[in-house]
Amino acid sequence: MTKAISLFVLLIVCISSIPASSEVGTAVVFLTLAPGARANGMGQAFVAVADDATAAFYNPAGLALTCPGDDTLRCPSELFLMHSPWMPVFGLDDLYLEYFALTHQVEGWGHFGLSANYLHVGDVTERDDQGNELGEFKVYDLAFNLSYSTKVTESMAVGGNLKYIRSQLHPDDGVGTDWAVDLGWLYRFGDHRIFGGIPGLSSIPGLNSFNTKSLRLGASLSNWGPDIAYKDQSQADPLPRLLRLGFAYDLLNRPSIGRFLLSAEMNKVMVNWDQDGFADEIRESKRSVGLEYTYSDNTIQVFLRGGYYYDREASNVPQGATFGGGLRYNRFQFDFAFIEPPEELGTTYTKMYSLKVTI
Repeated sequence: MTKAISLFVLLIVCISSIPASSEVGTAVVFLTLAPGARANGMGQAFVAVADDATAAFYNPAGLALTCPGDDTLRCPSELFLMHSPWMPVFGLDDLYLEYFALTHQVEGWGHFGLSANYLHVGDVTERDDQGNELGEFKVYDLAFNLSYSTKVTESMAVGGNLKYIRSQLHPDDGVGTDWAVDLGWLYRFGDHRIFGGIPGLSSIPGLNSFNTKSLRLGASLSNWGPDIAYKDQSQADPLPRLLRLGFAYDLLNRPSIGRFLLSAEMNKVMVNWDQDGFADEIRESKRSVGLEYTYSDNTIQVFLRGGYYYDREASNVPQGATFGGGLRYNRFQFDFAFIEPPEELGTTYTKMYSLKVTI
């Protein structure tokens, strides 16, 4: 591969990593590109929600809590598909992000999942030093995940992923492969009132209705594995090892009005935590918040979503707004989301589309 082609591929890979919460020294940052139109419409604050097939990415423990209500004996399988023309502000038609997931419950064993996230960076024409075409090749990143989740108690679930990673800059001397594991924890509080029995507080509007049954806490560790190298193992780079912490709470859930779900999250690529200190890493974390409104009748559900994220460390995409919506009918749910681009790159939002089918 000529030097010009090498530089072009390197440039494209760097551009494709801009939306990620990455930091210098990490490789395959596509592993931090969050899938799912629903989660992205909520500012990617999803680690404590994690109640659909994208839980395999945000928090694999959530797969065990995807059943409607508390009916874990007849939990349906779920097929999930997502496509996003990634960062259209760059004008690259063949730059896109895709995600696939399939989940299934085995009674008495737990929940299993198979998922894949794929970033297609582009098709590159290779030429020799005289300018003659030698053919085309694809530049892409791909990860396959095998997931497992189970309930430890009625309120708590744990889960994990085993992940295979392949990154191709060039099919001959630019392929890196690796493996990693993800771990997740999700806790759903029981039916308790915090302020109801405290004199004086129970008479304050709103406080007497605060019920912990609507509260969830979530945490996950993603992409924990050996460093990845493309050709020379001595030049291996660490994976973007990501820590997520968050909560979710139903502000309101009444059949006549609808459901308002609030979620918040902080996440951080933990590459230098052993040198900088855990507390410093957390202070530099990305913060996000999301809100989802759901209206249901006998046949359909309508969703409206909004979110905002603020990254204290990233210099390329420090902050932005997201919004979206969706429609569910019978076994099918379609969602869409719009993600704000970096301010200096214009006003063309990244669009994301998802389809969820219960089987």
